[in-house]
Amino acid sequence: MFTLIVMAAGVGSRYGGVKQLVPVGPNGETFMDLVIADAVSAGAEKVVIVTRSQILKSVQEHMSLQRQVAQRKSVQHKNLKSQGVQPQKVQANDASDDVEIVYVCQDEHTTQQYGQTQRYGHGSQRSKPWGTAHAVLTAAPEVHGCFMVCNADDYYGTSSIGKLSQQIIETYTTATATTTDTQHNNTTTDTQHNNTTAQHTLTDTDTQTHRHTDTPSALLCLYRLGFTLPAHRPVSRGVCDVRDGHLLAIHEHYGVERRADGVIVAARPQTTLAENTPVSMNLWGFPHMMFDWLDDGFADFLKKHSKSADAEYLLPSVVTSKLADGSLNVRTIETNDKWAGVTHVEDLPTAKRVLSQIITAADTSTHK
Repeated sequence: MFTLIVMAAGVGSRYGGVKQLVPVGPNGETFMDLVIADAVSAGAEKVVIVTRSQILKSVQEHMSLQRQVAQRKSVQHKNLKSQGVQPQKVQANDASDDVEIVYVCQDEHTTQQYGQTQRYGHGSQRSKPWGTAHAVLTAAPEVHGCFMVCNADDYYGTSSIGKLSQQIIETYTTATATTTDTQHNNTTTDTQHNNTTAQHTLTDTDTQTHRHTDTPSALLCLYRLGFTLPAHRPVSRGVCDVRDGHLLAIHEHYGVERRADGVIVAARPQTTLAENTPVSMNLWGFPHMMFDWLDDGFADFLKKHSKSADAEYLLPSVVTSKLADGSLNVRTIETNDKWAGVTHVEDLPTAKRVLSQIITAADTSTHK
């Protein structure tokens, strides 16, 4: 029904290691395992893990191990069912056995054949990845429809993934089916009147015009700021302006932390922030045409930053630009889920504790 793109190419400079593969769950799951399990359960048919060549082998080995565990569990579950015993709730590594998983290295920059047009290259080789928008762009050859985007080092919550998945399916697959039916009806009508009506061929110019005259919707899951702050050190957060369920803009705030008195403050811009301030944690839903915009935007980005060692092409910046010119609207999905993640190594014990509490609560609720 949709593809999940997992952004797992981060260097982890603040963490000091490959946090994408750090065990955090009660059974040693990584954040990536948990989000993949939730997305697959909610309708994801394919997973594209965007990583980097330096850690590709480690990521593949990890996912292969998850698949082996899932296969063993599958056999055990079948045996239990044959004995009339109901197996336990599906866990993270169970899902990896039921979905296609492919890998893309963000640091392998080659010009790619995309659709009917020769697309731009993906930037020069450098040690730091080119940013989140570029990470999504590199996954384009492996994605053939609508898609979800998430970070590999965040826990988003089963409910949030489920809500976003449902909206992706309803928004994009329903629209695609309707468009296909309309195109079929139009084609039939054209065929019937073929002797009296000239055949119109859709040119590249027509496609470009159609792409920008429609106003497609993206989807963004919003979190309460107070639920997204680690216990140690300040972090950056994308504060969202929202009106009537639609995103107006994302404003990056740096040095965000909770003071000893409980007040949440940001260092840049210097301000205080409310507990319920809506923030983006990079949990998105997009139509396939988003790749066209990302590619066009990256070409412009490279004109200014092709020689830069650290400039980043960021997903929120692209979305904000499209919001500003009216070519995109973003519907928001509010969630009360608690976020868990690690920015620095000292965040890990808290993240593990929070995850354990969340998963235990979910299991208790399931068995009531």
